[in-house]
Amino acid sequence: MEGAFGTPAALGGTNRLAPQSVAWTVFFRGKAIGDVRSRNPGVVRWYSDVGAQIITTPEVNIPVIRSGARDFPAPGAVARRRPLLLVSAPQERNRQPWRPTVLTPAQAATAAAALRTWVHSSERCRTPEQEPVRRVPYGNDRIHVLRAYRDRNGQVLLGERLEDPRANCAFFDDPNFVDYWFVMDRRGSIRYLGRRMTPVDVANVDPGGRPAWLFLTSRGEDENGYRLFYDDFRKVASFHWIDH
Repeated sequence: MEGAFGTPAALGGTNRLAPQSVAWTVFFRGKAIGDVRSRNPGVVRWYSDVGAQIITTPEVNIPVIRSGARDFPAPGAVARRRPLLLVSAPQERNRQPWRPTVLTPAQAATAAAALRTWVHSSERCRTPEQEPVRRVPYGNDRIHVLRAYRDRNGQVLLGERLEDPRANCAFFDDPNFVDYWFVMDRRGSIRYLGRRMTPVDVANVDPGGRPAWLFLTSRGEDENGYRLFYDDFRKVASFHWIDH
């Protein structure tokens, strides 16, 4: 669906390009857990409503997952429900299911080296949010693997973050201490995907049955959105919005 409209006049006609109704399959941990239907709301008056649809499924029949809700940012509130992935494409059996995993020592070393290309050092400050900042080296014991998933081909998706309680800088949106995500193939070759992202779920989105990963993004003070990685992480589609 089209998502970029730069003028009020263009905004008024956005939903003519969106489907009148959609039947969705709801996913949790790579498996279908229910169905949801939605309809086109008609006239769009706010940029924040571009692409939105009105759910027509009775609320009692809408799948809800509360477990893990706190892993996802909820601006201005505490999340009580986690986001779920909805897919409108017909589903084929996932030939490469992803499962939570633990990195081998060799993979952990590769992942640590990859993080160091983005986070070269840690920080020391005498007073929080005050310069000067002294840069110091950090050991691999300060690298925390947030999550890791492995498919049947040995490909690994992983997120990691530098955690250093002695930093004492506490700068807002400090890139040294946010999460970084990578994908690693079975030979140990690793590729950077992005930072400040939280994986929502994985599902098939193409006729070949190849899975795609959806991430929720939260960047800066008020920018949120989604990133969809597909075609074996070679392609990405993004959608984001500004809350203010």
